[in-house]
Amino acid sequence: MFLSRRAFALSVLLCLSLALLFTGCSTDGDGGGGVGLSSDLIGRWASTGSWGTDGYSIDTKKASYFYDDSTMYAGTIRHVENFTDSAGVIIIEYDKEYDNPDGNFIGIYFKNLTPGVSVQMGIATLYPATTEEATLNAAVAAFTLGNEGKYMSYYGLYLAD
Repeated sequence: MFLSRRAFALSVLLCLSLALLFTGCSTDGDGGGGVGLSSDLIGRWASTGSWGTDGYSIDTKKASYFYDDSTMYAGTIRHVENFTDSAGVIIIEYDKEYDNPDGNFIGIYFKNLTPGVSVQMGIATLYPATTEEATLNAAVAAFTLGNEGKYMSYYGLYLAD
């Protein structure tokens, strides 16, 4: 029996919807790719002050933090957790040149994202040092909405560049 064109089109849309539902919003184990990363975060975000220019550069697979013309750290996006439409955390695995003996996974929290305008961002820190985790699972468990207050005493304000 042949399906009508309309029934066939609806079947295809249903299958695509289910495929998108089950492909998820996490990058666990997929080698990166920023699944779940809002396209509104992709780009260069910079803050200019009397001390210099710092900010974040984010694409679909990588995130980095820069100060003036130097990259301070960079890594592959391994997990994204969206707390709301304008807040969440991006977990990266440091690139080899930024390896850390305490762990290579770090959370970059963001909030108050106004697409194309501004965002507040910061790296998870337990003063006076950043807080890396040894595994992705440990990082996902650590860098949560419930732990934001533990790690985030300061957010920088960055403008779309």
